[in-house]
Amino acid sequence: MGAPRRATGAGRSVRSRSGLQGTQPLSVPPHRAATAHAPPPIGQTSVAGSGPDPHEAGHDEGTAVKRTWRAEEFDLLSPSVAKRWSAFLNEEGDRRWFPNLLGIEVEELRRDYARLRMPWRNDLNQATGMMHGGAIATLIDTAVVPAIGTAYSDNRPFSTIEMSVRYIQPVRQEDLVAEGWVTRRGKRVVFCEVEVRTVSGVTVATGDLIYVVGSPPPPE
Repeated sequence: MGAPRRATGAGRSVRSRSGLQGTQPLSVPPHRAATAHAPPPIGQTSVAGSGPDPHEAGHDEGTAVKRTWRAEEFDLLSPSVAKRWSAFLNEEGDRRWFPNLLGIEVEELRRDYARLRMPWRNDLNQATGMMHGGAIATLIDTAVVPAIGTAYSDNRPFSTIEMSVRYIQPVRQEDLVAEGWVTRRGKRVVFCEVEVRTVSGVTVATGDLIYVVGSPPPPE
């Protein structure tokens, strides 16, 4: 594990950053209590230093392991951007999307970074009892959407043009947490990476994605 790799080639590299001032990270309320099928979560979302320590994780046996999120390496969101993205995956009625069907939730958003959770449930499994790879791929693809979008002050469109997923370990009856971050931005193309872990801290999949970004909407 470590900080996002500095990319090379054309376009602007997005480096690790720390000690930056700004507004608080955009977070959702603490995650629901862990079900009987899942061990305690790696860390629950909290705002500005209150609540559980996100650097501590517990296994079923009660053995603590150290876990450092990448969020602290990225800029905090401005109030206007945080407000615009506060409804991501929290829409209701006709404005619910495919990731909502899988129960994907936002844990934290920063500029060029997002952390999402997908709670385990039985209907995400394939016939063998392991979580379906398509569900994991959807989590990976969804994790980079706010990581890309929080860099813009407008609602410009962007979409996946290339995606590579590496499945490392099978998943059985555990929530998944995905961290997605931007590694490089070109004029219209954005490169991203994602890592997916179980709540007990096991890396189960990684992904590399390329998105194309459209023009900003015309002024009203």
